[in-house]
Amino acid sequence: MQIHNYGAGQSILDYNNWGGSSNYSDIGLGTQVGGSGNPDWTFAYNAGQFTVKNLEVLVLRNSVPEPGSLALLGLGLFGLAAMRRKSVR
Repeated sequence: MQIHNYGAGQSILDYNNWGGSSNYSDIGLGTQVGGSGNPDWTFAYNAGQFTVKNLEVLVLRNSVPEPGSLALLGLGLFGLAAMRRKSVR
C-alpha cells in the first residue's frame, strides 16, 4: 500500500509486503532518502525494527455532500412534497 503526492513526486505513506513476514515488510513515512535507494521504501526491510505497528486513519469530511447524497436528498424532498400534496387534497 502506497500513498503518494504524484504532482510533487513524494511518498507520503508506504507499507510494502504487508502480507509477508515482518522481517521483509517495509514501512515508511515520507520519501526515503538513502537507505535501500527506493524513495517508496521498497526493500527497506525495516518493519521488524518496530515493536508497535498501529495505523490510525482520520478522515476530514468536507462540508459539501457528495453527488450521490444530493440525489438521495432530492428524491426524499420530492417524495415528501408529493405526500403533502396528496394529504392537502
